[in-house]
Amino acid sequence: MPSRKSTKCSVCLGAAIVRVQSPAVICAYCNGSGKSHLNTNLTCIVCGGKGVVSVPTAQVQMCPACKARGREKGANFPCLTCSGKGVVTK
Repeated sequence: MPSRKSTKCSVCLGAAIVRVQSPAVICAYCNGSGKSHLNTNLTCIVCGGKGVVSVPTAQVQMCPACKARGREKGANFPCLTCSGKGVVTK
């Protein structure tokens, strides 16, 4: 019988609690799922699987480059202007 290894969650490291600094917004790149939109078996590269991203200040606005999508139209990589967050500081 093969042995079973338990693997820890890469986001919470087995603690069952995910801590996020506030203020935070829903990750635009994965739309809050925490998974890559290219392959759902992969963790989102923008939010690290948390589904939300911290922003430096509460004064944010929609990213003008990607229109808050987290990636530019037709591209699969995170937007370079907002780093995939979908928002930029005012």
